[in-house]
Amino acid sequence: MVSQLYQQKLALFKELEQLSLESTQFSSSQLPAEDNLQKLEGLLGKRADLIKKIDVLDQKLAGLAEEKAKSGREVEVLKKSLQRIGTRIQSRDQKLKKALREGLGDLRLQAKELQKKRESGRAYSRGGDAGEGFFVDKRR
Repeated sequence: MVSQLYQQKLALFKELEQLSLESTQFSSSQLPAEDNLQKLEGLLGKRADLIKKIDVLDQKLAGLAEEKAKSGREVEVLKKSLQRIGTRIQSRDQKLKKALREGLGDLRLQAKELQKKRESGRAYSRGGDAGEGFFVDKRR
C-alpha cells in the first residue's frame, strides 16, 4: 500500500517536472506576448492541480505512519527518486521566477515609455477651446 502511494507520487512528480521544464522554455523577452502568457497560465494551472494531488497523497501517507516504518528498500529508493526530482523542479522554478521578474520589469519599462509618449503627444495636441473672450494688452 505504501509503495503504491509512493509510486503514484513519483509519477505525479515526473509530470510536475515535465511541466516545470516546459515552463522554463519561456524567456523574459517572450513573456509579454499574449499567447505565451496564456500558455504559461495553462501550465501553471496544471501544475497547481498536480500539487493538490500530491498533497492528497501526502495526507494518505501521513495516515499510514506504522506501515511506513515497516516499509522496505523499495520505498527508500522511491523516496530518493522523489528527492532528486524535487531538487530539479526547485532549480527550474527558480529560473522561471527569475524570468518572470525580468519580464515584469520589462513590462514596467514599456508602460513608463508609453506614458511618456502619451504625455509628449498631449503637449503637441490642440488644447481646449479658450472660449469667446479676448485679451487686450494695455501696455501697447
